[in-house]
Amino acid sequence: MKLTALVAAMMTVMASVVVADDAIPREEQIRIVQDYLYVMGRSATPGTALSVPAEGEKQPPVKCGTSAVADFVMNRHRIDKDLLGQMALTLNARPSLSRSYGSPSGKFLIHYTTTGDTAVYQPTVDNNHNGVPDFVDKVAEIADSVYYTTITVMGYPAPPSDSFYAEGGDARYDIYLTYLGPNFYGLSYLDSTYIDGPGSTRATSFIVLDRSYSLLEQYSNRPLDAVRVTMAHEFFHAVQFGINFTEAENYNQTLVKRYWMEMSATWMEEQQYTDINDYYNYLPYFYNDPTASLQQFNSYADFHPYGAAVFPIYLSQKFGRDLIRAIWLKSGTLGPGTHFWPVLSDDLDSCYRAQGQNITTGTGLPMAVREFALWNYYTGSRAYLAPHDSTGHQIGFPEKANYPAFPDASMGAYGTYPLILRTDQDVLIKPQQNGAGYIRFDGTGKFKRRYFTCGGADVSQLCVLHFVDSLACTGSTEIPDSLIPSSCLPSDTFCTVRGGCGDTALVTVDSVFTVFMAFDQESQPWGVSIVYNLNDFPDSQVVESGLAPALAPTLQDNAYGFEVLNPRKFCSATFIVTPASIDIYRYTPGVHRGMAWVVDEVIDTTDHRPCGFDTTTVNVSAAILDAYPNPAVVAQMNGQELRFRFKVPTDTNSFPTCVSPTMVVDLFNVAGEYVSTIERTADLSTWRLINHQLVYEFPWDMKNRAGKDVASGVYLCVARLYCDPQRNQLLLEDKTKVAVIR
Repeated sequence: MKLTALVAAMMTVMASVVVADDAIPREEQIRIVQDYLYVMGRSATPGTALSVPAEGEKQPPVKCGTSAVADFVMNRHRIDKDLLGQMALTLNARPSLSRSYGSPSGKFLIHYTTTGDTAVYQPTVDNNHNGVPDFVDKVAEIADSVYYTTITVMGYPAPPSDSFYAEGGDARYDIYLTYLGPNFYGLSYLDSTYIDGPGSTRATSFIVLDRSYSLLEQYSNRPLDAVRVTMAHEFFHAVQFGINFTEAENYNQTLVKRYWMEMSATWMEEQQYTDINDYYNYLPYFYNDPTASLQQFNSYADFHPYGAAVFPIYLSQKFGRDLIRAIWLKSGTLGPGTHFWPVLSDDLDSCYRAQGQNITTGTGLPMAVREFALWNYYTGSRAYLAPHDSTGHQIGFPEKANYPAFPDASMGAYGTYPLILRTDQDVLIKPQQNGAGYIRFDGTGKFKRRYFTCGGADVSQLCVLHFVDSLACTGSTEIPDSLIPSSCLPSDTFCTVRGGCGDTALVTVDSVFTVFMAFDQESQPWGVSIVYNLNDFPDSQVVESGLAPALAPTLQDNAYGFEVLNPRKFCSATFIVTPASIDIYRYTPGVHRGMAWVVDEVIDTTDHRPCGFDTTTVNVSAAILDAYPNPAVVAQMNGQELRFRFKVPTDTNSFPTCVSPTMVVDLFNVAGEYVSTIERTADLSTWRLINHQLVYEFPWDMKNRAGKDVASGVYLCVARLYCDPQRNQLLLEDKTKVAVIR
C-alpha cells in the first residue's frame, strides 16, 4: 500500500461550520470523495477537472490539497454510508508510520518510515549518526525555522494544540511524511472543531508532506526546497485554522471557496523563502486573464488563487506585511463566516489615512484594487516602462520583470489593440467584480483635428497657419476641413493654406480627446488609471490615476467623460478600470460587470505615422502555426476544444492585407483515411496577439464527419490559407500533425 492508513477527521464538524446540513446530490458526493482520495494518493482520477495549462506552460502540480480534504471533512456526515463503504472510507487513525522524531525546538513531531512505499528520501543517509535520516533532520529544522519566522518574528498565534484527545498525542504539532504522488506538494488536514464549543472558529490540524518529492520534476534533485515552500504554505494554513477556519465563501452548499487562505498561504512562501519563487509557476494562470476576479476559486485544483498571491504581495509591499496579520486576526474576532473583504476595506481606509490622505470611508478598497491593477500592467516585457510615482518610487512589484506580462490579446478582446479604434460603435469590456479591464487606444494623435482661429477672422482668406496650444482671444471661429490642405500634417508648426500671400494666422487645435464611459452602479466607486505613451519618446509613460467621479470632469447621459488633453502628444492611451466591492455576492463565476465606452472622434486617415504600432506586427508573412494544445490530452482540457491557428499577413501599418482570410483543414488518420474537413472565415473579433503575432484561431471539437469523437491517435492535417471566403487567392498550404489522447 502506498498509504498505510487513511488520514481522517477526528470529529464530525459542528453545525456552526459554514456548510449546510441538507442532503448533497449523489454526483456531488462522488466528486468530494474522489477529490479526497486523489489528494491523499489513493486514486489516479480526481472528481474535479484540473486546471488547463497556460499557453506555452507545462502543467505544474496542484500546490495544496488542503481544500479537497477540508471539503471531505466538513461534509462527511452528509455523504451516504454506502458510498463511503464502496470507497473503503472509514474513520481510521492518522497514518501509521513506524518512526517519529522531535524537532530541536520541541515544537514539532515528525512521523516517517525508512522502508516500503512511504520510505523517506535517502533513508539510509545519516551523516550525524543520530539514528535519524538526514532528510528527516532537515525537515525538522525547516519546520522550526518556519515556526520561528511565522510565530516569533511575524507575530501570528501558534496553531492550537491537539493534545486534548488521544489521537493528537502530545502538545507537539504533528507532521507526517508519506506518499502523496506527483500531483501535490502537501496539505494541512483540518482536524477537530470542538475546541471552543458551538460557534467556534478555531480548529486543530496536522500537516502531510511527501516523503521524498522525487516525483516532482523540478524538485527531484533538491527536495528540501520543496519542503521549504510547502512547509511555509501549509503551516500558515495551520495558523489560519487556529484563527478562523471558516474564513471562506460557501458556494453551492459544498464548494467552499478558500481563495484568501490560498493566496495568503502562497504569499507566506515568498515571505519565508524569497529566492525559491515557486509561485512563479502559477502566475500565468493569473496574468493570462486580468479580468478575472480575485474571488475566483473554481475548485481545489484552480491555479488562479495561487497566482493571485500577487495581491497580498502588493498589499504587504504598499502597506507593510503586518496588514496581512491584522486582517486574519480581526477575522478571528467576528465569529464564523467570511470577513475578508469588509475587514480589508476598513484596514485600507485606516492605512490611507495614516499616510495623510483624507479619504471617504469605504474608498480605500477601490483605491487599492485600482493601484493593484496598475502594478499588474507593468510586469514582464512592460516592467522597464514603469514610471515613478509621486513619492519617487517606481510603480510596480520589486520582482515585476520576472512576472509574466498579461497578453495584449486580453486588451484586444475588449478594446482596440493592435488596430486603430473604430469610433462608430460602442465597445464593451467585461471585468469581473474585484477584477480589472484594460482598454488601449492606439494612435490617439491620429484623431482628426478641429482648427479654430480668433473670432472675426475671415477663414476663407487665410494664407499661413501657425499652430499654438491656446489662443488668447474671447471668441473663436472653426476653420472648415475643406480649407485645410491634405499637406498639413498634425506634426506641423506652420502650414501654408494657399500661395501668393504671406499673412499668418494664429490657429489652435481642439486638444481634447474625450472617452465617455458608463459603469454599472452596483460596484463601489470604479477605479480608473490612464497610461499614456509619449509621442516623441515611446518608451516614456505618464500615469493618471483616481476614482471615476474624481477623474471625469463631465457627465453626459449617465456616462463619465474622461478627457485626454493634447492627445497628439501621445502614441496611445490605456484605460485600466476596476470594479471593487466588499459585497461578495456581486461576484458570480462567469459573470462580468457592465461597462461600455464610446469616443466621439474621427480618425485622420491621412496621418500615416507609425507611432502606436507594434513594429513586430509590420509586414508579417502568412504562416500556418501548430495546433494547440498538441498533444491534445482530452482529460486535461476541461471541456475546451483543440484549436488550429494561422498567422495573417500585414502591411506597413500592421493592418491585415486580407479582410476575411479563410482557413480550410482536411484531416486524415495515420492510415491515410479521410476523417473530416473544417473551414472558418476570420473576423476581427477572433484576432489574438500571441508572442507578438497577429493570429486567428478556430476550434476543432475532435469529432469526425459523422459527428462522433475521434479515437486516440495521430492525425495528419492538410491546412490551406486563403485571402477570401471564395478561395480565389491561396496564400499558403502546409501540413502538420496533431495527437489526440483520450
